[in-house]
Amino acid sequence: MGTQAGFYTLDSLFTLSGSASAVLLITSLLNHFLGKNGAKASKWIALGLSLTFTIGGMFFANSTWWQNGQNYILIFVNCSLIYSTAILGNSFIAQKTVSMKSSLGSNEAKQGFTDSWF
Repeated sequence: MGTQAGFYTLDSLFTLSGSASAVLLITSLLNHFLGKNGAKASKWIALGLSLTFTIGGMFFANSTWWQNGQNYILIFVNCSLIYSTAILGNSFIAQKTVSMKSSLGSNEAKQGFTDSWF
């Protein structure tokens, strides 16, 4: 078994865990920079990123993916899986952060990196 050159490679990025973690990371960063008003936009950004990673993975696996009609069903299913996995990850992180903030008595007005965007 060879050594891995980096944390994300093209092979690992187009897996369910790789794509979901990339969607979670990118969307959380954008949500942090957009602030409280970015929560609605973050949902759509996450959905768009999920679709982008799914189509990118299909293209990476087979450049003639668009010729088979069954692949469109796979795109929908895989996009749904990536999106729901990213939402679940965000929910767990945000729930842990809320419980930690309430125990410390901290109420920040600014949207944090680990705050919920869903």
